[in-house]
Amino acid sequence: MIEDVTQAEQIVPYEQESREMVTARPPQVVVEEAMVAAKVLEDIVNRTGSFVQIGANKHLKVEAWQTVGHFYGLSARITKTNFIQIGEAIGYEAFAELVNMRTGMVVSTGEGMCLNSEERWGMRPKYEWEGKIRKLVGHEPVPLQQLRSNAQTRAVSKCHSNGLRWVVVLAGYQGAPAEEMDRGQVPFQAAAPTSEMTNTGVGLGYSPVPPI
Repeated sequence: MIEDVTQAEQIVPYEQESREMVTARPPQVVVEEAMVAAKVLEDIVNRTGSFVQIGANKHLKVEAWQTVGHFYGLSARITKTNFIQIGEAIGYEAFAELVNMRTGMVVSTGEGMCLNSEERWGMRPKYEWEGKIRKLVGHEPVPLQQLRSNAQTRAVSKCHSNGLRWVVVLAGYQGAPAEEMDRGQVPFQAAAPTSEMTNTGVGLGYSPVPPI
């Protein structure tokens, strides 16, 4: 009997949620906070030289992306790395997530790949010591662990840029990370060392590892 239906079993009308897009917070507040973050980021990047200039454009290195990520309580984690072969080229692909450190929620993802067919990741100079003199004796393949590491670096930069490029452009930087740019096609220059870099040694010295 209808009269016997309990209150818990009665049909409750469903109120459909609005499909209209609404802002989570006042836009002017979001932009003002982002402008502050962009300014602080610019100061840090200029002090550390953690960017690469390609033509007239400045592209941030991974450490700069990680810095702006921490402004917002975000950190990247590698979820998977695979050895791959494409034609005769070998290398690695990596996958990363950008995570809210407080809630654990994934806010962005990114992928990266590094192959030995790339100009700077195929062969590297090989040196040998003759007494106290280090001489170039030829070339050798870049070790696979460096290809793997660079694929992970690119994935970390990518997941940061996918979630935060709207902030870095406010500081005048390009949205594409330095690690994914092809520097062989256009003139590029690294950041000029500042007095802080000279005092700390950041960005100075020779490294046998190919540039990213």
